[in-house]
Amino acid sequence: MKEIETTVEELLNIFEKQKSGVKKLLEGSLQQQVELFCTKGNIYGIRKRQWALFIEDIKDRKGNSFENAYAKYDENKDVIIITDELYKNLFLSFTLLEYEFDRAFWMAQLALIFCITHELTHLYAGHCQLCKDNKLGIIYNSKTKISYLEHQAMEKEADYIASCRVADLVGETLRSGAYTTVFNYKNRETFYNDAIRAICIFFYYVKNIGKEKNININTITHPPSFFRCCWSVIGFMTHYGTFFENDKTDIFLNSFFKNIMDKETIYGEPLLGEIFNFNILIKYTDLLDNVWAEKLKKKVMATRRLPYLDDFLSHYKVTFEDYVYKKL
Repeated sequence: MKEIETTVEELLNIFEKQKSGVKKLLEGSLQQQVELFCTKGNIYGIRKRQWALFIEDIKDRKGNSFENAYAKYDENKDVIIITDELYKNLFLSFTLLEYEFDRAFWMAQLALIFCITHELTHLYAGHCQLCKDNKLGIIYNSKTKISYLEHQAMEKEADYIASCRVADLVGETLRSGAYTTVFNYKNRETFYNDAIRAICIFFYYVKNIGKEKNININTITHPPSFFRCCWSVIGFMTHYGTFFENDKTDIFLNSFFKNIMDKETIYGEPLLGEIFNFNILIKYTDLLDNVWAEKLKKKVMATRRLPYLDDFLSHYKVTFEDYVYKKL
């Protein structure tokens, strides 16, 4: 036990020293995504806003650190905050799961880029400007009422765009050869599997462990992590298959269901807790898609800086059902 504690302490010291470098890497990724968003948003005549990224040790009311991330929209800039606890635990978990350090760094990087792109989407898709909720953002003088289901639909959209960003990064890293020269992967299948695993472990940390049973969707702002993980992985596969390699679906699916269905563990716990019924997943997906189309789309019109994704989401829904029913 003493040896493990020493190892963890040494690792945490390493991650602390690397924090400024990781922050610069994430800022570079954010800037790329901002440029992409602004290119897509040209039809709206939107000017770029200043933005800032922080990794901070934030504590709850009881003085405990916790894993989370936030997007804040204010009058002067877009702000994204990652808690120090989430940053450290992502790096720590991949390393302690006996991955080589280069692989662990790559997986933690993917998870954090998923996280910051998710938060950036809340800002550019007009979500934060609607919500008086720190978990989405802070706004001023809002009179718009947002239901719990509308909150969940916004989370679903942010997860989808974040998964596309991760797919782009995986494809670019593969094409450049960096997956072997920088991260020392010996084969593509392991590289692909680690990308899926990174998304799954991210959702392990942002879920309320042991508190996602018997959930009432009419009283929560964020969908259960199992559903979010499913949407994100399928979004990743759909985007990757469209813009990179369209024959890798089976590899991604096998990795996905290995992580979810076989209850792979982290620190001895199931990765995402209880396994949900996939038929319920399909119904829940339809419900949130309808909430988006019938209610939320009109509300974000005035503040949105991105094109609407209806065509993409329609394709995403069809392929999602195709994938899931293969495993039912």
